[in-house]
Amino acid sequence: MTYLTTPNKTVRGRDGSQFNYREVGTGDKLPLILLNHLSATLDNWDPRLIDSLSQHRKVIVFDNRGVGLSNGNVPTTIEDMAADVMHFLELLGLKQIDLLGLSMGGFIAQTFTLKYPSVVRNLILVGTGPQGDVDIAKVGRITNIDLLRATFTRQDVKEYLFFTRTAQGKAAGKAFMARLKQRTMINDKPIKLTAYRRQLSN
Repeated sequence: MTYLTTPNKTVRGRDGSQFNYREVGTGDKLPLILLNHLSATLDNWDPRLIDSLSQHRKVIVFDNRGVGLSNGNVPTTIEDMAADVMHFLELLGLKQIDLLGLSMGGFIAQTFTLKYPSVVRNLILVGTGPQGDVDIAKVGRITNIDLLRATFTRQDVKEYLFFTRTAQGKAAGKAFMARLKQRTMINDKPIKLTAYRRQLSN
């Protein structure tokens, strides 16, 4: 089974929480948990990346609280988002993991590792930075500017955020977007504007 064909799954807590997730791959290695970027849902993970990572291990991606098909309201602090990651892992019965955080997911991953160090064996940070960094504070403004640029040019904002504006970068961005559109099974629910704004408040 590939990321394009794996179904959505749901795990529910006694407190009424419901987390939407997907898992791909098998093996004896610790599962790899992926934490997504600002405004992203499960449908924003590159299927080629997930399939590569899951060749010899289980890879799990999920929507944090209030995102996509996970219920509740998006937390307004990174600390609360990290607590939700722990809640999700507890519901799955996972005691130890490898953890990858992309962009905002990297903020959550760093906070999670500091709060629950015994749970994380390996931490992988991608396209992110530390709390308090002067450039990190600009993320919200840059994202909103790129969102406007994407709207005016009828492109997806991810083509501006994650790819250079060189010919090679533009081609890579187009190829990436084409891969995201290949999924034919039930998709995730796009993030709501209110949820996106709550994420930006962090």
